[in-house]
Amino acid sequence: MSVRFRILSILISLATGGTLHAISLPEAQELYRARRYVEAQAAFEQLIAAEPGNAEAAYRLGRLALLRDDPATAVKWLEKATALTPQSSSYFKSLGDAYGLSAQEAGLFSKPGFARKSLAAYQKGVELDPQSVSAREALYTFHRQAPAIAGGGAAKARTEALEIQKLNAVRGTVLLVDLGVAEEKYQEAFDALENLRRTHPESLAALYQIGRVAALSGLRLEQGEAALKECLAHTPDETQAPLWAARWRLGQIFEKKGDPASARAEYAAALKLNPDQPQLIEARERVK
Repeated sequence: MSVRFRILSILISLATGGTLHAISLPEAQELYRARRYVEAQAAFEQLIAAEPGNAEAAYRLGRLALLRDDPATAVKWLEKATALTPQSSSYFKSLGDAYGLSAQEAGLFSKPGFARKSLAAYQKGVELDPQSVSAREALYTFHRQAPAIAGGGAAKARTEALEIQKLNAVRGTVLLVDLGVAEEKYQEAFDALENLRRTHPESLAALYQIGRVAALSGLRLEQGEAALKECLAHTPDETQAPLWAARWRLGQIFEKKGDPASARAEYAAALKLNPDQPQLIEARERVK
């Protein structure tokens, strides 16, 4: 049976109140993977009503709440999921996301509490699966963004980035470069990327980051331009920077080289790919 036919069968079952058959977990997950989120929501709600102890259904309902920026509902379901399956690293990582989103939307006096809960959930996720790049990257992002008083800090972020680098050389190096750029350690960033190019010559991420660092620092502009043009000759996958971002960085390099006409052309090309990106709109206005 084709994926399309299976999804159609599931939708018919949902539309008829499940009279054809009860929705199974794999069927609900199929809808989620297909990004049929409204139907997936109905399917997981049907599952949790029939099986209140179904941790995966609770987890998916929490993830769906995160997708629609509903932190209170996300926290409710993800707390239930982690209570039902306390050994799941991914459940705790998502619970940390929910607490983090809650912190963003909370009032002044509630923010620290949600931040502490977010940190604890991310730490638990890493404790449960130290090899999880996803869990470690969530903890890295927390340390990168949160002030020291909330448990964050650049030194802690660097520690996580180094651990990630052991698990995934490309991703860990990109995070270390991000920290280097924030601290204006541009030479260190370029050195790390050149080493990554030697060890992983197939990596488009290294090419993009060389262009990004050049665009932000104003250094090695020719190298950055060449790297971004090479990026544009390939089709990135979902883990890599999109083509509009490469054109945006190339436009920034042309600006720094005193070539506004070429910068305008790159920004225009980037806007065709992503017309609603505020940074591109601002860049286009700047070089009119």
